[in-house]
Amino acid sequence: MRCPSCGIELVERSRAALLLASAAMLMAAATALFLYPVLWIIAALFLVIAVYLITWSTVGKGLWCTRCKNFPVRR
Repeated sequence: MRCPSCGIELVERSRAALLLASAAMLMAAATALFLYPVLWIIAALFLVIAVYLITWSTVGKGLWCTRCKNFPVRR
């Protein structure tokens, strides 16, 4: 599959692996927040990363453009 913006071949990542990594990030965020409330900034960062990975695996279908540095979203 080619990137709709620049035409370069897209790299495909495993959607299951992306969802697994996002679940691990969500658990790490919850652990950091509940065990050490001082680490709320780290928990917030983990939460943002987890949401990005979930979005990439579901909406972006695990595809990545190495030139544009984003995942193409077709409507």
